[in-house]
Amino acid sequence: MTMILRSLFYASAFIAFYGSSAIATEQRPFGVGIGYLDQALEPVNKHTTEEPFDHTARVNTISVLEAEIGPYHPKLSEALLEAAEQALRAGWLDEANGLFSQALHNKRINEGLYSEGQLQIVQKLATILRMQGDRAGLRDRADYYYRILGAGKPPLTEQKLVAADQWLDVRTELLVSSGWQESERDIIELYEHAEDLLSAACSADTPDRQHTGDGCKAISLRFLALGYLIDWHVEPLIQNEFSTRYSGQARYSGEWDRHPSTQRMETIERGIDLTMRRVINQALVMMPEDPELRLARADWDWFNGRNARALIEYQALYGDFPDWFTAPHPLPQHPRLSTDPRLADDVDTVFVSCRIGTSGRASDVTVANEESVEAVQGTVTRVKRRLREIKFRPAFDAGGEPVEALFAKELALLR
Repeated sequence: MTMILRSLFYASAFIAFYGSSAIATEQRPFGVGIGYLDQALEPVNKHTTEEPFDHTARVNTISVLEAEIGPYHPKLSEALLEAAEQALRAGWLDEANGLFSQALHNKRINEGLYSEGQLQIVQKLATILRMQGDRAGLRDRADYYYRILGAGKPPLTEQKLVAADQWLDVRTELLVSSGWQESERDIIELYEHAEDLLSAACSADTPDRQHTGDGCKAISLRFLALGYLIDWHVEPLIQNEFSTRYSGQARYSGEWDRHPSTQRMETIERGIDLTMRRVINQALVMMPEDPELRLARADWDWFNGRNARALIEYQALYGDFPDWFTAPHPLPQHPRLSTDPRLADDVDTVFVSCRIGTSGRASDVTVANEESVEAVQGTVTRVKRRLREIKFRPAFDAGGEPVEALFAKELALLR
């Protein structure tokens, strides 16, 4: 009897401490720490010999022209842009950056702070910064591009929605490749701005639903991508019935005395599952039976352990889109988290082969790369650990049932 009571006491204490609900398995979104090789890995600032480029001569020519017509003459921007394009084609990225920046300043002075004539130049600068792996610079240029196009302020137009989609894509991508410590305020602002965009684009009162439907879908999927990241990075602090604080993972914050922004992030995370389901369902009201939105909803359910519900949707989609289920896919896949290796601090290229079971879990993992034995051993350990944290959408057989299948891909291990 004493033993039974003691067992009941420990069981009650365990439930009181951890909560009455089941403890969820940690799910790493594919793209965080490991992902596809979306871009070729090339040396930064590589000077090519495909086209002769005399930078000094170009600068001297521009200096002479500037002395003749003045530093702010509109014609100067044409010369700057021509020289910048040549520098970019030759691989002189620093020089191209400087010339494009001068041209942008000239355009801003002559056409106004938010003139659309700047857009193409800003895009070129963003491309260079991406090639150089400059995350902060890329973010600044993306923000400026978005401001030029209205920053999502009402009334929403198709152009503004496209710009919002592109901006959210870049900002979310930068969150994939950077640390989250001490970034609460920026992440909250991004999350709340995306919420505002959704309210405007997906509202039942939207005057032109035909033209904003695609925008609602695009913003909803970007918001879902952000939801995957928040779900992984933010670990809420659990408090037991004795008011003793307990923190599970240390990925995000393990401090007892937390800033209000940290508390806000934890509040967002606690409701993230319900929020994401609501957002996708809301988009489906705008675009009923849209297959990509249905797939995104099913993937979110599968990712969060609602396998029976997800399977019903998968099997319904399989009839019309069997190609989506011929092979296993690491989640999230739609939306897919961008993983540009040029924005990572360090990258290992590996070839991974494993079996993906009907539950979406990897087994029999083999990893190969061309580094030293010591480097390979460390890489193999990290890859296997990260693949164990990833959940895959399983492959389906000809009868529309989940089946074990091979997953073999070249991946980037990102640090």
